[in-house]
Amino acid sequence: MPFAVLAGLGALASVCLHVVSLAGIWTPTVFELAVAAFVGVFVVWMPAFLAAERMVRGSRWREAWKRAMRGAPRWMRLLALWMLVYALVVFSGFGLWRLSTGRAAGEVAQFRLLTAYAAAFHALAFSALYSYLNFDDSDAGAGAGKRL
Repeated sequence: MPFAVLAGLGALASVCLHVVSLAGIWTPTVFELAVAAFVGVFVVWMPAFLAAERMVRGSRWREAWKRAMRGAPRWMRLLALWMLVYALVVFSGFGLWRLSTGRAAGEVAQFRLLTAYAAAFHALAFSALYSYLNFDDSDAGAGAGKRL
């Protein structure tokens, strides 16, 4: 439960920082907050991975996403997936800028990339942990439980 709360707060903070990056605001302090949010992904990702692994145990690779997210509401699954796709689009824009100009992107662009990925991974971790806390154990296979 505490990791789910941390993941949710990290997603919210990362989205707020990303909005700040879209406004073009960049200060060293704000950038440090973004780095802290990105590092926070590593704190919540391992519990989310372990929870998802328990929920998909015994299933095929193609079914893994559905099984790992079956305890989360549809809107949450779609939002997490949308945020991941958005982060990939931001990354593609970052790469295209580098290829077309031959120059490295500035601090604001790096800030945007960092906050987009932090928001996406926090949202995925939150969705997986929320799903784990709310999925039905009866269809989970042997050894499934709610302990991390």
